[in-house]
Formats: sequence, structure tokens, C-alpha cells
Amino acid sequence: TPLPFAAGALRSTAIDMLAWDRALASGRLLGAEFERKRTTPEKDDYAYGVAIATKSGHRIEAHSGGIEGFSSFFARVPDLGIAVVFVCNSDAFDASEFGHSVTKMIVEAKPVVPKPERAIGALDAARAAQLAGTYDLVPASRDKIAAKLPKEILDGIATMTIGVEGQRIAVKANGQPPFFAFPAKDGTTFFTKSSGIEIFPSVTGFRLEQQGIVLDYVRASATPGT
Repeated sequence: TPLPFAAGALRSTAIDMLAWDRALASGRLLGAEFERKRTTPEKDDYAYGVAIATKSGHRIEAHSGGIEGFSSFFARVPDLGIAVVFVCNSDAFDASEFGHSVTKMIVEAKPVVPKPERAIGALDAARAAQLAGTYDLVPASRDKIAAKLPKEILDGIATMTIGVEGQRIAVKANGQPPFFAFPAKDGTTFFTKSSGIEIFPSVTGFRLEQQGIVLDYVRASATPGT
């Protein structure tokens, strides 16, 4: 089942996004009432298609995007007349972090110190082989996030398979290509290089954490994943 829905059928370029920014800035695209509604948060900091934040007294609206093979970021700083657009033909690069850093450097007029790259540990082949298999999302985790995700996406992550590929593990959800996680220096956990996913193996399964989301999986089969 395709998970991205409309995102898989929408395409744009940096020039297109700049034209979108200029159209919004002109006031000709939306009237004042709709523009106010578009940029007024409805849930936490999220408005209609953009997250709203304030840095150094400047109001910023931004959104990132990602799909297999691509990543992107778009931000506007209306009072400065600035737009930041980043499009990349790889999903291995964190476009969101890059875009937010560039935007922050612009509004604060000072550099952002690069994050140190996380050290990769040695893969314990025996431990990785034990981890390989098929896993099911536990009902408690599904119930906890059911209100936040469409059923199609929930169904897509209901089962995960883990296999070993060289010095890393390959984790695959239903209908999606695998993502790769590397052993941490502590020898007990795995992490992805760009998406912020961490995997904590246990005797019966594993826990997956990403940006505040916690999902617990229990082993369904001892058959190694591919």
C-alpha cells in the first residue's frame, strides 16, 4: 500500500517555491483573512501547512518534506522578505535540520556550530543475528498513536522486519524500502545517521524511538528479515 498519498504526486523546484513565497508576500494570492488563518497555529505550533516559530523577534513559518529518494525544506521570514529553500535528491540528508540551521543563521546573524557526527561502534555479528526477524507492533503502542496517524500508515508500520547487511541492520516496514541503522558505541543500541531513529533491542523484541514517538515491537518470527 503506498503510504505517502498526495506527497508522491506533488513536484516542485526551488524556483517554484521562491515564486510561491513572492506570491504570498505580495498579498495577491490570499486575502488578509485567509492569510491570517493560514499562519495561525491550530495545534501546538502548527498552522495550515506550516509550523510557526519566533526567533530573535522574527516570525518564521516553515515545513520540511521527505519521501523515498528525496528530502526538502521551505521557510519564510516575512518581515525580512527572506525565503529559504532546500531540495535534495536523497533521503539520507536531514534537509529539515540543514534548513532550520540556515534560517537561524540568517535571523540571528551568527553561525551555527555543526553537530558532531555520532560515532559508530563495531557490529556484534552474533547479537545482530539474534535481532534479525519479523516483529509486530504491540497493541498498546498502536492504541497510543492511533489518533495521530491515518490507518493506512498505522497498517504500514504494524509489522517490521530486521536483517543484517554488512556492518549495519536493515529495518523494513510494510510497503516501504528499508532504512539502515548502525551500532552505537555502547554496543546495545542502533541509530540512523539522519532520521533520528534509535532502536533498543530487548529479549522479546525492540523499542523504536524517533522525535518523541515511542513504538514497541514484539518478535513474531525467527526468520531473518531481508
